[in-house]
Amino acid sequence: MFLALLQAMQAQSTPSHYSVRSLSRTTGGYLWVTVSNAKEELRIPSICRNIRFETPMHADEYRITLAGYERDAPWAREGYRDYADLPAGTYTLMVSTRSHGKETSDSYSVRIEAPYYANMTAYVIYALGALVVVGMVFLLRERHSRRIHRLLQKAVRENTDALQRQTEEMHGKNLALQTALHSAESLTFEARAGLEAKSRFLANMSHEIRTPMNGILGMCSILADTNLNAEQRDYLQTIQGSGGTLLQLLNDILDYSKIEAKKLRFELVDFNLRELVESAASLFTGVAVDKKLELITYIDPTLPTRRMGDPHRIRQVLSNLIGNALKFTHEGQVMVRVVRGLGNEDVSFSVKDTGIGIATEQMEQMFKPFMQVDSSTVRKYGGSGLGLSITKNLVEGMGGHLDIVSAVNEGSTFFFALGLPVHELPIHEPEYALLRNKKSLLISENRDVRDVLDAYCQSVAMLTANASPSILPESIDADLVVIDTEVFRNNLIQAVRKKTLAPIILLAPPQNGYKALLSGEIVADVISKPIRRFDILSRFSLVLNPIVNAESSSRLAPIAKLGSDVTALRVLIVDDNTVNLRIGSLMLKRLGLSPKSATSGEEAVALAQSEEFDVILMDVQMPGLDGPKATAIIRRNESGGRRVKIFALTADVTEYNLKAALRDGMDGYIMKPCPIDDLSRILVETARSLQKPG
Repeated sequence: MFLALLQAMQAQSTPSHYSVRSLSRTTGGYLWVTVSNAKEELRIPSICRNIRFETPMHADEYRITLAGYERDAPWAREGYRDYADLPAGTYTLMVSTRSHGKETSDSYSVRIEAPYYANMTAYVIYALGALVVVGMVFLLRERHSRRIHRLLQKAVRENTDALQRQTEEMHGKNLALQTALHSAESLTFEARAGLEAKSRFLANMSHEIRTPMNGILGMCSILADTNLNAEQRDYLQTIQGSGGTLLQLLNDILDYSKIEAKKLRFELVDFNLRELVESAASLFTGVAVDKKLELITYIDPTLPTRRMGDPHRIRQVLSNLIGNALKFTHEGQVMVRVVRGLGNEDVSFSVKDTGIGIATEQMEQMFKPFMQVDSSTVRKYGGSGLGLSITKNLVEGMGGHLDIVSAVNEGSTFFFALGLPVHELPIHEPEYALLRNKKSLLISENRDVRDVLDAYCQSVAMLTANASPSILPESIDADLVVIDTEVFRNNLIQAVRKKTLAPIILLAPPQNGYKALLSGEIVADVISKPIRRFDILSRFSLVLNPIVNAESSSRLAPIAKLGSDVTALRVLIVDDNTVNLRIGSLMLKRLGLSPKSATSGEEAVALAQSEEFDVILMDVQMPGLDGPKATAIIRRNESGGRRVKIFALTADVTEYNLKAALRDGMDGYIMKPCPIDDLSRILVETARSLQKPG
């Protein structure tokens, strides 16, 4: 069939002088084309993949070359040449023969037809099909785009509507928020105004209450030094106790108002940590004696005592905690411990009692203002419920945290730690070289008292030993013997005296009659409790070394017996309240001074110009020329480099007045009612500063 097709094609498109035949299977299935000397173009359909061109001429050598497909072919013995898979196109078949040295050449035009799918018609069809496909794709894409466009328009409309609704809602919310903000600002302003008004009211009330309280407590203090019988002294102590309670309540309310108004401020000044703790505890000696409680203080001897912080607030915290501990303790003791904290500058404080204790579930409400553990506590112990709340805020304001460990009927321990930087200039303390290697024996059944005394003695290299009053050692090898009056008995001194001739020192609460033993030389000395390191070591030095210098003796003198350098101070006291002026003058006279007085700022300025004073005690609130203004005038009139010490006398503890007083040149302030110890301390410090060169 294939041969018939080729023959039909030959008959239609191939000249008669070309012969076309199909090779058999044995010859490889070639299209066999025999060419002669013809000029017509030979067309070969694309279906023919294998083609053999042969020449009918006879010669020795043949070279058949298909120009356009290949270059000159080599000479060969065969008169044919085979080609396979010729690309569609027009070629020139070059047929050369060589015989007996004679060479002949003929050329024929050969055209390989393109397949039906690669001819012009097919390309036209392809182009039309592509155009149709492109058109369909474009139409489909356009249709899809319109659909997407409609969906997007719908989504945009929906989103626009939603956004508009949200905008309207936000606008409404903004209006509501602005209204709320305006309302909040108005309420805040009113609240601040209310707080300011309350603070001013409390400050004014403080001044108004403190002024008569100063007269009451001051006169009580003066009256206590007069000749009174037992009943009168009892009445006087009741008045003093009630006045002190009222004053503490007033202080608590003022402090709470400052905390509530966030106006509580803290100082950063240098102070003596040991003196602060011991003096704070000594204020409660009378309470401890009345309740027959042991009050013990321990300050780590290795602790640097000159620190930076707010001594007034630390004293207030300790006073609140010690007062609370004594209030809720009926038997046993209260111990104040001050030791090193975790950090280099940290100081750890604790106040431990053997009182009624607190249940765990009630501890949280203890630190809330105006709260007590239960209602029976208020009825039995009294109090405003502000003390611990204020104490907690004060501790936190100084960077600490107040915590408690307690159990019912087992006592409580309040503790906190504060970062108190060590001052670069340490406090010079005596070395007590004469006590080195001296032996002391303490007779006491209170382990805490023994531990405190041992620590203080060992800090100066003393050798310590302890004994029970019921089991004394066979022989006492000691340079001095210390007996705690808790275990005191007359026969105990006799028993000790039989075993040693060493001096005997008693540890006793003040004003309990034990000092009468000194007159009969039964004991060498009586040291008041709570134990102070300086008192203990100084008294030991005096007992063991009776010959001491005058400076050491003056250190041991009671504060009421001031030296001539203090009593020689020229003091002016200024107060528009005649009662306060009289009380202040009487206190100064009790201390051995001869003060002058003025009842107004104008009179004070006139006296300061006409006379020289070492100290001026200036009331802050006075009609006309008040304390700060009078101080400013006095400062302007000073000449010659001399500067008088001026201290503000105020019953108003608000920050503004105190800052104004200090800003106008005052050197400090004294709070009314003024304890005589504070007044003595200021006068002693002033006398010392005047003695320093320059």
